[in-house]
Amino acid sequence: MARRTFPGDAGARDKEIQLVPIAQSRGASGFPVETEGAALTLWASKEDIRGNERLAADQMSAPYTSRWEVPYMVEIDPDLVDVPKAFALRYLGRFYDIQQASIIDKARQREGVELLTLARNG
Repeated sequence: MARRTFPGDAGARDKEIQLVPIAQSRGASGFPVETEGAALTLWASKEDIRGNERLAADQMSAPYTSRWEVPYMVEIDPDLVDVPKAFALRYLGRFYDIQQASIIDKARQREGVELLTLARNG
């Protein structure tokens, strides 16, 4: 079972999220497919940075960028893991593609990891 981190003194970390390991493989047709591993469940803060609506193929879509702050864990240390390729973020059933991950390093303490994400449509 994945380790679980609770808010405690984390302040605004009030969103329960899952970081889902993503592996690329080839399906029977030869096309790439994503397979999910066991998710890491932890608490995060979320800030929506920008969104833009557009009409594409007669459907309204609203992708938006969000900034998430999660506790530091060696499993998601951007110096050790290519976080955008290794994980997707899931919150309230919606998936977010991780675009960038960086260490929150206040006073040389690895206090957390900041994730910039783009919400998936659908």
